[in-house]
Amino acid sequence: RITGEKLMNIKKGKVVFETTKVDVTDPGYDRSIWCRLSVDIVPGEYIYKAYIRKVKNWGNRVTKLSIINVSAKSRARLGKCVGEIGVDAGLAGFFENKPDYGDKAWWEICDTLNDYPGVYEAKKDNAFKCNGVLSTSGVGDGFYAVYELLDWKDNRCGYTILFI
Repeated sequence: RITGEKLMNIKKGKVVFETTKVDVTDPGYDRSIWCRLSVDIVPGEYIYKAYIRKVKNWGNRVTKLSIINVSAKSRARLGKCVGEIGVDAGLAGFFENKPDYGDKAWWEICDTLNDYPGVYEAKKDNAFKCNGVLSTSGVGDGFYAVYELLDWKDNRCGYTILFI
């Protein structure tokens, strides 16, 4: 537990991934950027959880964002670190086939992001043009570790971005 933090809220929802790969990235980054990850998943329904805490000297922040396959339920535990992602827009998340956005498309997305700390669903039929989930990133821009989540049989069942 981080010194001076207090759990405020957990925002939950569901997202469906139809492919075997998910991009873990700042939504503003194009595919050619080096500081993003592409990770393996099992297609299906995932629960997302954003943990929001009051952090001393920072206020309310999303401290981690997780996706967990529904088959694992709440039994997921932290596994190994699979890499780090860079964040430059104060946002990060999990996306299926995230397109590269031009300026106009990016500004349309930015117009939909109005909560802080915020958690947002990306959908094929909204400004994101892909399935996924994203949130504000802890204390903003920087590098954040991505960990696999394991079920009780040590099978990978999801991932977590640790912001704080």
